[in-house]
Amino acid sequence: MAGGYGGLFIEPIVAGKSPVHVSFPILFAIGGAALTNDWEDWEWEDDYHHGTSYDSDVFFVLEPGVELEFKGEG
Repeated sequence: MAGGYGGLFIEPIVAGKSPVHVSFPILFAIGGAALTNDWEDWEWEDDYHHGTSYDSDVFFVLEPGVELEFKGEG
């Protein structure tokens, strides 16, 4: 199994200077996963052999959130 993803995390803050405020963290990402055979027949001289892919798929991640934050006296 091989895979990975990359994306962007943002967190807009509403009324950030207030002692009590709200933020909305959001993760946007895209990635892929693949099921491949093992690499036992791979040789260092063979730069182009990367195993056989049996199945692969692309996925999208959207993870929204809401946070209530309290600022203490500093």
